[in-house]
Amino acid sequence: MSRSVADHERPAWVARHILPHEAALRAWLRGAFPGCDTDDLVQESYCRIASVTDLAAIDDPRRYLFQTARNLALSDVRRAKIVRIEAVGSTADLEDALADDRSPERITAGRALLARVEALMDRLPERARRIVWLRRIEGLSQREIAAKLGVTETVVENDVSRSLRIVMAGLSEDDRAALRPNGGRRGRA
Repeated sequence: MSRSVADHERPAWVARHILPHEAALRAWLRGAFPGCDTDDLVQESYCRIASVTDLAAIDDPRRYLFQTARNLALSDVRRAKIVRIEAVGSTADLEDALADDRSPERITAGRALLARVEALMDRLPERARRIVWLRRIEGLSQREIAAKLGVTETVVENDVSRSLRIVMAGLSEDDRAALRPNGGRRGRA
């Protein structure tokens, strides 16, 4: 990013370079900092990025977003004076989350897989689709979903379980492997 970002372009820059990484950031934060409030960390990260004077100086927006969130989480942990091993998260975990596997082939394969998953999700009943979205994409708890939709937690649990089985059954083994958190790899090299 060689040219500066004008004030009126800032929202578009953030939408284009930062917001697409929110789901990955939330997933990583929930795993790396289980005791922290993910929503607060994401929101505060956005505020910090919005206050950056020269957005064009950010060479890697994804890395900058993740590093900002990590620093905020570590600050929260220090402030609480509770340092648990699982709450600190390792540098290797951060590097894994930031791994740039965005080759044209991976992007194309990812888009094709997303299209297959979306097609399978479209076949689900409306309530089941909504519950899966709230649980897996927005990260709400079963209790929060039940309250929001006026159903029991058992309904939420059953719909998520049934829906995920249906979607996974409609995918090939390669597709299912690609959806694993480590991208189908069985361990670290």
